[in-house]
Amino acid sequence: MSRPSDPLLEMLRKVAKQKKMNTAALARAANVPRGRMKHILAGSEPMTVDELIMLSQVLELDPTGMAAAEMEQQAEEEEVQARPGLRSLHRRESPEFVIDPMGNHAQQILQVGFMLGVDIFLILDSTQLENSGIPQTVRGRYPERLPLTLDAAYHRHHQATYLPEGLQVRLSFDALYTCVLPWAAFISIHLSPLPPDPIAPEPDPEPEPEATNKPRRGHLRLV
Repeated sequence: MSRPSDPLLEMLRKVAKQKKMNTAALARAANVPRGRMKHILAGSEPMTVDELIMLSQVLELDPTGMAAAEMEQQAEEEEVQARPGLRSLHRRESPEFVIDPMGNHAQQILQVGFMLGVDIFLILDSTQLENSGIPQTVRGRYPERLPLTLDAAYHRHHQATYLPEGLQVRLSFDALYTCVLPWAAFISIHLSPLPPDPIAPEPDPEPEPEATNKPRRGHLRLV
Protein backbone atom coordinates (compact mmCIF):
# COMPACT_ATOMS: atom_id res chain seq x y z
CA MET A 1 0.00 0.00 0.00
CA SER A 2 1.41 3.38 -1.04
CA ARG A 3 1.92 6.13 1.52
CA PRO A 4 0.92 9.80 1.17
CA SER A 5 4.63 10.76 1.13
CA ASP A 6 5.56 8.46 -1.77
CA PRO A 7 4.81 11.00 -4.57
CA LEU A 8 6.88 13.64 -2.75
CA LEU A 9 9.85 11.28 -2.34
CA GLU A 10 9.59 10.19 -5.96
CA MET A 11 9.58 13.84 -7.05
CA LEU A 12 12.66 14.63 -4.92
CA ARG A 13 14.53 11.64 -6.37
CA LYS A 14 13.55 12.66 -9.90
CA VAL A 15 14.73 16.27 -9.49
CA ALA A 16 17.97 15.09 -7.89
CA LYS A 17 18.59 12.77 -10.85
CA GLN A 18 17.93 15.61 -13.29
CA LYS A 19 20.51 17.72 -11.45
CA LYS A 20 22.93 14.73 -11.41
CA MET A 21 23.09 14.77 -7.61
CA ASN A 22 23.44 11.40 -5.93
CA THR A 23 22.71 10.61 -2.29
CA ALA A 24 26.20 11.64 -1.16
CA ALA A 25 26.00 15.02 -2.92
CA LEU A 26 22.57 15.71 -1.45
CA ALA A 27 23.73 14.69 2.02
CA ARG A 28 26.77 16.95 1.86
CA ALA A 29 24.81 19.94 0.56
CA ALA A 30 22.01 19.48 3.11
CA ASN A 31 24.40 18.68 5.99
CA VAL A 32 22.73 15.32 6.63
CA PRO A 33 24.65 12.04 7.19
CA ARG A 34 24.82 9.94 4.03
CA GLY A 35 23.20 6.90 5.61
CA ARG A 36 20.36 9.03 6.96
CA MET A 37 19.81 10.67 3.53
CA LYS A 38 19.70 7.26 1.84
CA HIS A 39 17.03 6.03 4.26
CA ILE A 40 15.01 9.25 3.88
CA LEU A 41 14.92 9.05 0.08
CA ALA A 42 14.13 5.34 0.25
CA GLY A 43 11.20 6.09 2.56
CA SER A 44 12.47 3.78 5.31
CA GLU A 45 12.91 6.67 7.79
CA PRO A 46 10.59 9.68 8.29
CA MET A 47 11.83 13.07 7.08
CA THR A 48 11.70 16.09 9.37
CA VAL A 49 10.37 19.47 8.25
CA ASP A 50 13.86 20.95 8.56
CA GLU A 51 15.27 18.22 6.31
CA LEU A 52 12.53 18.84 3.74
CA ILE A 53 13.31 22.57 3.74
CA MET A 54 17.06 21.88 3.33
CA LEU A 55 16.43 19.46 0.47
CA SER A 56 14.12 21.91 -1.29
CA GLN A 57 16.81 24.58 -1.02
CA VAL A 58 19.53 22.25 -2.32
CA LEU A 59 17.34 21.20 -5.25
CA GLU A 60 16.23 24.81 -5.82
CA LEU A 61 12.57 24.02 -5.28
CA ASP A 62 10.28 26.65 -3.80
CA PRO A 63 6.84 25.61 -2.48
CA THR A 64 5.24 26.53 -5.82
CA GLY A 65 7.85 24.58 -7.74
CA MET A 66 7.47 21.59 -5.45
CA ALA A 67 3.71 21.58 -5.90
CA ALA A 68 4.08 21.87 -9.69
CA ALA A 69 6.67 19.09 -9.82
CA GLU A 70 4.53 16.85 -7.64
CA MET A 71 1.48 17.47 -9.83
CA GLU A 72 3.56 16.70 -12.94
CA GLN A 73 4.81 13.48 -11.34
CA GLN A 74 1.26 12.47 -10.43
CA ALA A 75 0.03 13.28 -13.94
CA GLU A 76 2.81 11.14 -15.47
CA GLU A 77 1.93 8.22 -13.20
CA GLU A 78 -1.76 8.51 -14.06
CA GLU A 79 -0.91 8.57 -17.77
CA VAL A 80 1.29 5.49 -17.39
CA GLN A 81 -1.54 3.70 -15.57
CA ALA A 82 -3.95 4.66 -18.34
CA ARG A 83 -1.48 3.65 -21.06
CA PRO A 84 0.70 0.79 -19.72
CA GLY A 85 2.86 0.83 -22.85
CA LEU A 86 4.39 4.12 -21.76
CA ARG A 87 6.16 2.44 -18.85
CA SER A 88 8.27 0.36 -21.23
CA LEU A 89 9.17 3.53 -23.16
CA HIS A 90 10.33 5.23 -19.95
CA ARG A 91 12.41 2.20 -19.09
CA ARG A 92 14.18 2.33 -22.46
CA GLU A 93 15.54 5.75 -21.54
CA SER A 94 17.57 4.11 -18.74
CA PRO A 95 18.48 0.61 -19.92
CA GLU A 96 19.06 -1.94 -17.21
CA PHE A 97 22.72 -2.52 -16.44
CA VAL A 98 23.74 -6.15 -16.92
CA ILE A 99 27.01 -7.62 -15.65
CA ASP A 100 29.07 -9.27 -18.40
CA PRO A 101 31.71 -11.64 -16.95
CA MET A 102 33.55 -11.57 -20.29
CA GLY A 103 33.47 -7.77 -20.54
CA ASN A 104 35.69 -5.03 -19.10
CA HIS A 105 35.70 -5.75 -15.35
CA ALA A 106 37.14 -2.38 -14.30
CA GLN A 107 34.57 -0.45 -16.31
CA GLN A 108 31.65 -2.48 -14.97
CA ILE A 109 32.76 -2.13 -11.34
CA LEU A 110 33.13 1.62 -11.82
CA GLN A 111 29.69 1.81 -13.40
CA VAL A 112 28.19 0.06 -10.37
CA GLY A 113 30.00 2.46 -8.01
CA PHE A 114 28.82 5.55 -9.84
CA MET A 115 25.27 4.21 -10.15
CA LEU A 116 25.14 3.46 -6.41
CA GLY A 117 26.67 6.83 -5.53
CA VAL A 118 29.31 5.43 -3.17
CA ASP A 119 32.94 6.35 -2.53
CA ILE A 120 35.33 4.62 -4.95
CA PHE A 121 38.92 3.90 -3.93
CA LEU A 122 41.36 3.00 -6.71
CA ILE A 123 44.84 1.50 -6.77
CA LEU A 124 46.51 2.26 -10.10
CA ASP A 125 49.73 1.00 -11.69
CA SER A 126 51.84 4.17 -11.80
CA THR A 127 53.94 2.86 -14.70
CA GLN A 128 50.80 2.96 -16.89
CA LEU A 129 49.95 6.61 -16.10
CA GLU A 130 52.68 8.53 -17.91
CA ASN A 131 50.30 9.95 -20.52
CA SER A 132 47.18 9.91 -18.33
CA GLY A 133 47.11 13.63 -17.54
CA ILE A 134 47.87 13.11 -13.85
CA PRO A 135 50.62 15.62 -12.90
CA GLN A 136 54.14 14.24 -12.76
CA THR A 137 54.53 15.67 -9.26
CA VAL A 138 51.74 13.35 -8.10
CA ARG A 139 52.99 10.32 -10.03
CA GLY A 140 56.49 10.93 -8.66
CA ARG A 141 55.27 10.47 -5.09
CA TYR A 142 53.85 7.06 -6.01
CA PRO A 143 56.31 5.45 -8.44
CA GLU A 144 54.71 1.99 -8.21
CA ARG A 145 51.09 2.20 -7.08
CA LEU A 146 49.03 5.37 -7.01
CA PRO A 147 46.02 5.51 -4.63
CA LEU A 148 43.06 7.60 -5.76
CA THR A 149 39.72 8.29 -4.08
CA LEU A 150 36.60 9.36 -5.98
CA ASP A 151 34.39 10.89 -3.29
CA ALA A 152 30.74 10.15 -4.00
CA ALA A 153 29.75 13.71 -3.10
CA TYR A 154 31.68 14.94 -6.16
CA HIS A 155 30.70 12.27 -8.69
CA ARG A 156 28.81 14.74 -10.86
CA HIS A 157 31.92 16.94 -11.01
CA HIS A 158 34.10 13.98 -11.98
CA GLN A 159 32.20 13.79 -15.29
CA ALA A 160 33.18 10.16 -15.74
CA THR A 161 33.20 8.98 -19.36
CA TYR A 162 33.98 5.44 -20.46
CA LEU A 163 36.34 5.44 -23.44
CA PRO A 164 37.74 2.39 -25.27
CA GLU A 165 41.20 3.19 -23.90
CA GLY A 166 40.24 4.07 -20.33
CA LEU A 167 38.18 6.10 -17.87
CA GLN A 168 38.09 9.83 -18.59
CA VAL A 169 37.53 11.73 -15.36
CA ARG A 170 38.11 15.20 -13.94
CA LEU A 171 40.43 15.15 -10.92
CA SER A 172 41.48 17.84 -8.49
CA PHE A 173 45.12 18.09 -7.42
CA ASP A 174 46.65 21.57 -7.34
CA ALA A 175 44.09 22.40 -10.06
CA LEU A 176 41.45 20.58 -12.10
CA TYR A 177 42.77 18.06 -14.62
CA THR A 178 40.94 16.02 -17.24
CA CYS A 179 42.65 12.63 -17.07
CA VAL A 180 42.31 9.37 -18.94
CA LEU A 181 43.12 6.40 -16.71
CA PRO A 182 44.06 3.42 -18.93
CA TRP A 183 42.10 0.25 -18.23
CA ALA A 184 45.39 -1.63 -17.92
CA ALA A 185 46.37 0.62 -14.99
CA PHE A 186 43.56 -0.56 -12.67
CA ILE A 187 44.94 -2.93 -10.05
CA SER A 188 42.02 -2.85 -7.60
CA ILE A 189 38.74 -1.00 -7.11
CA HIS A 190 37.09 -0.75 -3.69
CA LEU A 191 33.51 0.44 -3.15
CA SER A 192 32.31 1.78 0.20
CA PRO A 193 28.64 0.80 0.60
CA LEU A 194 26.25 2.73 2.79
CA PRO A 195 24.51 0.84 5.63
CA PRO A 196 21.32 -0.98 4.60
CA ASP A 197 17.87 0.09 5.68
CA PRO A 198 17.09 -0.84 9.30
CA ILE A 199 15.27 -4.12 9.80
CA ALA A 200 11.87 -3.70 11.36
CA PRO A 201 11.65 -5.48 14.72
CA GLU A 202 9.55 -8.60 14.80
CA PRO A 203 6.25 -8.20 16.62
CA ASP A 204 6.06 -9.64 20.11
CA PRO A 205 4.45 -13.09 20.12
CA GLU A 206 0.87 -13.17 21.25
CA PRO A 207 0.38 -14.62 24.73
CA GLU A 208 -0.73 -18.20 24.72
CA PRO A 209 -4.35 -18.72 25.74
CA GLU A 210 -4.88 -20.08 29.21
CA ALA A 211 -5.30 -23.81 29.36
CA THR A 212 -8.92 -24.90 29.77
CA ASN A 213 -8.13 -28.20 31.41
CA LYS A 214 -6.78 -26.76 34.66
CA PRO A 215 -8.18 -28.54 37.72
CA ARG A 216 -11.07 -26.59 39.19
CA ARG A 217 -11.05 -25.57 42.79
CA GLY A 218 -13.72 -27.08 45.00
CA HIS A 219 -16.69 -24.84 45.85
CA LEU A 220 -19.97 -24.99 47.71
CA ARG A 221 -23.36 -24.61 46.09
CA LEU A 222 -26.52 -23.75 48.01
CA VAL A 223 -29.58 -25.83 47.12
